[in-house]
Formats: sequence, C-alpha cells, structure tokens
Amino acid sequence: QQQQQQQAPQQQQQHGNGRLKTSVVNDPEYVRKFREQADGTLDVSRGEEMMVRVPKPAGRPARVIWQFNTQDNDIAFGVDFERGTGPDGQLVVEAVLPVTRCTADTQVIQGSHVADADGSWLLKFDNSYSWLTGKKLYYRVQCQAN
Repeated sequence: QQQQQQQAPQQQQQHGNGRLKTSVVNDPEYVRKFREQADGTLDVSRGEEMMVRVPKPAGRPARVIWQFNTQDNDIAFGVDFERGTGPDGQLVVEAVLPVTRCTADTQVIQGSHVADADGSWLLKFDNSYSWLTGKKLYYRVQCQAN
C-alpha cells in the first residue's frame, strides 16, 4: 500500500536512540494537513484506554512508525511490545515507551521502534484520567522491514 506522506518541517524536537525515537512537530500547517491525511481516527471516550495492535512481520527485524494528534486537549500515550507467551505460559510484554501525557492537540507526536523478536506492538492511547472529556484522535501507523 503506497501512502502519500508529507515531509515534517525542520523544527522538530527529537529524542531517542537507535531502537526508539520520538519527536514532535509544532507547525500549525503541518498539524492541519496531518489531520486531513491521517490513516484513521479513534474516539477515545472519557475514562477509556484504547490500543492499536500492530503485528510485526515474523523472522526479520522491523520498525513501527507512529504519528498522532488530538482534536482537543491532551492524551496519554505509550508503547508495549508483546512477544507471546513465555515457558511458564504467561504473556511476555516489554514496556517500550511508558504511558505519558502528551500535549497532542497543537502538535503531531511521532516516533518509531525497532524490534528483532516476533510479536506485536501495542500502541496505547489512554484517556482514563479524564472524567469529563472524550478525545478525537487522528493517527497514522506503518510497519517497515528494517
């Protein structure tokens, strides 16, 4: 599937290492275009947490790339990597990026993570702290061979 992607302006704040990278784009025009071209939207109700599961292709390293923005207000976001079950039958989940509140209504939050093991990424959008306000979330997710 070929997607038309816009280039992010140079005014980014970037953090991370070779396996995990995060950045934000504060340009209002970029935010507007991102909302128009987002792959999907989610309505995250007040007090709710939603997850987007992204299966990793088996047998080779791969990178998940995410971008998101909210229509109004902040949202908490985090990433886990689910490796399946361990020898004891328990689900093995690695915390890749701890859930942290993001000011996502005025900027596009973006990042990526590389995994070698087979499994799935779990992108968590957490609005459980909000008692009154639901959030409309615009997002784009890709998985690429690394």
